[in-house]
Amino acid sequence: MRHYMTIKEVTAPRTGALETLSSLKSQGFRLGLISNCSMEVPKIWEETTLAPLVDAAVFSCMEGTVKPDPVIYKTAANKLGVSPAQCLYIADGTDCELAGAIKAGMQALMLRTDGEKYSDFYREEWTGKVITSFQEISALLNDI
Repeated sequence: MRHYMTIKEVTAPRTGALETLSSLKSQGFRLGLISNCSMEVPKIWEETTLAPLVDAAVFSCMEGTVKPDPVIYKTAANKLGVSPAQCLYIADGTDCELAGAIKAGMQALMLRTDGEKYSDFYREEWTGKVITSFQEISALLNDI
């Protein structure tokens, strides 16, 4: 029997995400989100626990383009009021999104946490930096 995830399940934050994002926000970092999604996600976005922590949410269905098109990354940077070169894109590597971020001029790193929904079949080949927890993000940014 197949299990289809609801939109609320898909938008539920991973373990450690809320704490890390709250910490980064309190340190003055501007936070963005880029999502390849259907119209259901932006409709419920403001109801999610992530929405208050994100300064700029960019949804593919609203922009008419999807990751890895560099345009969607540049749109997020513009909404954050920064250049792509000032952005660090952190993601699990599906949809060739890390390569797309780099092509748009951002820095990128892969986040591989326990219990991910995606198998390696959907993940791009990545030779760059990989982290395994949200807690590592704060440490990395403190070193920059």
